[in-house]
Amino acid sequence: MPRHDKSIVRHSPSLSALWRSSDSGGRLAVAGKVAVSLLLLWIALRSVDWSMISTRLGRADPLLCQAALVALGVQLLVFACRWRLVTLMSGINLTLRQSVRYTHRPKIARHSPWFRG
Repeated sequence: MPRHDKSIVRHSPSLSALWRSSDSGGRLAVAGKVAVSLLLLWIALRSVDWSMISTRLGRADPLLCQAALVALGVQLLVFACRWRLVTLMSGINLTLRQSVRYTHRPKIARHSPWFRG
């Protein structure tokens, strides 16, 4: 039976830990990433017609919205099961819960200014 090797699983630092442990250059890099992200977000959203979005969301079919959320959940579970199968073949026995967490975390980290890399 494959065993769970915790040294393989890398935990991402929290923002506060990253901020405390980094030197002034690291803090400046984090602040720069946040500033650039906010600037790009403002550029992307400055011309959005929020009243139109509100109107269209108000007319959305709740059943279809729920179906879309269920489909997203099923997709995440399928990806987690695939990841769990890959890790089992590598000799690491992750639970389904761990597989879901480690499948979803890189997607967040890849698009987050809080993580260095």
